[in-house]
Amino acid sequence: MKPVFLFLIIAAFFSSGCSMKMPMSPTEFKKMIPESMFGKTDNYTVNSSLKRITKTFKKKTNKCFKKSVKRTACVTQAYGGRSCSTTTNHYNPKLKITKNNLQLTIQTEVEGNVIMLGGKPPKGGMYTLVADITHVKRNKSNVKVYYGWAGSDMFVKTIKRWANGKTRGCPDLTQN
Repeated sequence: MKPVFLFLIIAAFFSSGCSMKMPMSPTEFKKMIPESMFGKTDNYTVNSSLKRITKTFKKKTNKCFKKSVKRTACVTQAYGGRSCSTTTNHYNPKLKITKNNLQLTIQTEVEGNVIMLGGKPPKGGMYTLVADITHVKRNKSNVKVYYGWAGSDMFVKTIKRWANGKTRGCPDLTQN
């Protein structure tokens, strides 16, 4: 989806219910996703141990996901004028690791001319993705990814590649 519509998607995502408020934790985000107009989940099992996946995520997460991306979106008005807005998305990934689980959260701080519906975002920015990876058995892990806007697609694809053992390179986050 084009960046022109990013601010509309963010607004619609958080305003899909009359009393929708900005989720302040990964738990609140995961509870909100099924009720959201743009909420999505992916749930699959991979033939990789949690230990191997954790090693990959520790090595790659900040290198690939802790980025800032500047975008300019322009809209042509009905009367022929043109309006442009520039924003910068600061992506803030975090890993929470326990014996049988790995949780990746990605928060996004948006800098620029953006209207944030649903209240003030938590420290680190609004939650845009939560991935829970759980040990199933020796060389099997379950991956459940919660996400809610078009800009998360590149993260979702990368998480799936990493969980399956394909770790070459980082995604081009400017293509979201």
